[in-house]
Amino acid sequence: MKKLLLLILFCPFIVKAHTRTEEVLKGDSISITLNLLKGGKESINISTPINGCFFIGEFASLKTDENGKLKVKLPLDSSGLCQVWLNYLPWVGRTICIQIYAEPGDKFEITLEKGQEFETVYFKGDHVTENEFLNSFERYTVDYSGDSEHLNSLMLKGDVGSFLDTLQSLENTELKALTAFKMRTNASKRFLSLLREDIRYYYAQLFLVGWDVKSQTLKNQTDSSRIQNWNQALLNSFQRTNIECVDALGSFWYNHYKNISWPRYFENAMKQIVESPKEEVDELVYNLISKHFSGITKEQHLAYTINKNALKNKFSNTIQSQFQRFQKDYPSSPFLPALLRSFEEVLEFQDHNTANEVKIENGTVSNLEELSSKYPGKLLYIDIWATWCGPCKKEFEHPHKNLDSFVRKNKIQQVYISIDDPSKLDVCSQIIQFYSLKGGHYLANESLIEALQNSLNKGKSFPIPRYIIVGPNGNILETNAYRPSSGNLLIEQLEKHLKKK
Repeated sequence: MKKLLLLILFCPFIVKAHTRTEEVLKGDSISITLNLLKGGKESINISTPINGCFFIGEFASLKTDENGKLKVKLPLDSSGLCQVWLNYLPWVGRTICIQIYAEPGDKFEITLEKGQEFETVYFKGDHVTENEFLNSFERYTVDYSGDSEHLNSLMLKGDVGSFLDTLQSLENTELKALTAFKMRTNASKRFLSLLREDIRYYYAQLFLVGWDVKSQTLKNQTDSSRIQNWNQALLNSFQRTNIECVDALGSFWYNHYKNISWPRYFENAMKQIVESPKEEVDELVYNLISKHFSGITKEQHLAYTINKNALKNKFSNTIQSQFQRFQKDYPSSPFLPALLRSFEEVLEFQDHNTANEVKIENGTVSNLEELSSKYPGKLLYIDIWATWCGPCKKEFEHPHKNLDSFVRKNKIQQVYISIDDPSKLDVCSQIIQFYSLKGGHYLANESLIEALQNSLNKGKSFPIPRYIIVGPNGNILETNAYRPSSGNLLIEQLEKHLKKK
């Protein structure tokens, strides 16, 4: 995904890797000045470790100015690896990323040349030698569907043996380079240990994603021996790669590996998760992690999981109870401050004025024609969502002032259809109140869900959020309309159909 060339820009205060800059910082923070070449205002996310552990809860969402610059001071309680992401949340999609080794009190000035990737990176400040070496390796972020030309090229003709040989050869090359680096520098033991584990688990997770992609392509084939070979290779990789590695907790790649592999690593865990009702999965996952992990690995994994679920599903009573349970079990946990910040919106909701009731039509319409008849002569903009859908609620957070003004002026009816189970009616109401969603609200019955599936995906389930535009007679004008966050693109799309009405 990226090939990084790092050049040391010498200046008077840089003498060697560990030399401090002239500015003295507090011991519990670092300072980063970022210059993004070929870029104006860009979303930059910087994650810093907690207690040396990678933790997405310690995540600063920032923007460069019109000249592509930003300066920020971030908390850092111990040495570890920080990540600078361009337009990214690690559990959502692909990214451009560099890593920085930092110790409390460090100061960095980083210049990034932005092409399709971060093509060139210039460092000034502390630990230049370490960070030059750290980012000299090619790293490719692969999403869970295996969408990566690099991954496909490594898999060669699809033979598991050749795939493993290729990965092992690349890993050995990097580990040899690390040994040579250790011999010629005075890099800290902490840095060397972190990078060693980062290398090991990068290739472990790459094999796991490759296995997942291959298992999907082979599941309909009659040659069972190929499937058995890949499955046996997975079991062998689990035996070689410890899923509970304290030394690797500071590695992003270890955490990525741990988060996607542990349900398969432990016998029957994946089967239990797949067969459980959606509303019970979060609690089951928490209990399984508590059962199979121990010590600081367990504490970090639980905190990471709670934080991720809180950001994706802020209104789940299960998530709130898990947070309280974690707080009770780990009252002095270094992860608690970050978890509390993530739960600010949940806590805000508890104090939110919910006096005004929301009317939700529960199973009252069975198709789009019946729905349209409730709003005679109007164009409908329909948002299909669910309480468990994180991206759905991300769209609710987007400012809709222009859209709200446009639909009012043109008498367009906004409609929200939840495909939740009827038992989630109260949660639906809470979410609608919290986000102040204006429009008609419906909880879909089985007939309406079936009608939507027939219209949108040939009778099969479809991903959400999904947005459709429906005409006055119930006919679908847009089966995949723009999202509210699309801004003017959505308004132009609605205008086009208003003219045809």
